[in-house]
Amino acid sequence: MHLMPCEDSGPDREFLAIAETLVLRALENSRAQELFLVEIDNWFGFKWRNFTGKNLVPMWLQPVRVPAFHPHRIVTEKYFVRGGNGELKEQVITKPLHSRVKHAYLPQAQPQIARLSRSAVFAWYSRQAKANRAASLMIYIAIDGDVSTWYAGFKYTDRWLVDKTQGIERDRVDGWLQEGLLAC
Repeated sequence: MHLMPCEDSGPDREFLAIAETLVLRALENSRAQELFLVEIDNWFGFKWRNFTGKNLVPMWLQPVRVPAFHPHRIVTEKYFVRGGNGELKEQVITKPLHSRVKHAYLPQAQPQIARLSRSAVFAWYSRQAKANRAASLMIYIAIDGDVSTWYAGFKYTDRWLVDKTQGIERDRVDGWLQEGLLAC
């Protein structure tokens, strides 16, 4: 089973394989029981990490909240739960992370990550990688009320390379990828 759509070809498929591998590595290392996976319509920068929205000025508030992507940027949201055998099983989303309600992207409307799950990885990844020659992956990990976050940006020349990281060492991302791709 693939977490992300693998029917694309070329650079898009290659990035999706990288993104899915990093999501799976984050799940393995955290031992989280749930996965929230959100596809964003286009590339997004590192400033989205911990960004909660803006009233008059941009805000990066604590506690960590669902990032304030405008609802029209959300392509898909998926939700998975670990079964008894450890495999991820997709479940029906009863309450999406990103509301489609007007102004739901304002800071006060964004739910706190730690209140959404006691054991989850939340992942946002970009599409249109081939067209942009750039791609993004952002991970939030919530375990027993503690939340850690990281971002990895990628650039494409003749292959995908880590361009920028925040909240995680580039060497760790590269190391996970050198262990081999797990998807697509």
